[in-house]
Amino acid sequence: MSENKVPSGIDRIVGQRLRWRRRELKLTQEQLGEELGLTFQQVQKYEKGVNRISAGRLFEMASALTVPITYFYEGVDDLLETVPAMMTVHEADAPPSLPVIDGEA
Repeated sequence: MSENKVPSGIDRIVGQRLRWRRRELKLTQEQLGEELGLTFQQVQKYEKGVNRISAGRLFEMASALTVPITYFYEGVDDLLETVPAMMTVHEADAPPSLPVIDGEA
């Protein structure tokens, strides 16, 4: 996989925000996948930051989750300045908590 296709810290943050919003709306990965024409496995990969979300797909997700696209990027600048690419998403986190650094929790 080429360097620019490898998911980054921002991809994990966007994925985490996707998960938070889906859970806030009490949707399963399967239900969101059906709404977007995706499998639950693909939704899961997006949420974990394993696969990058394209601009068009992010627009569809924002619409389905009734949030502006900017919702997925809220607070990202501050996070990336203080916590470099070592970030991971902690499964138990819920808004407005932040991603944890490896080894913390």
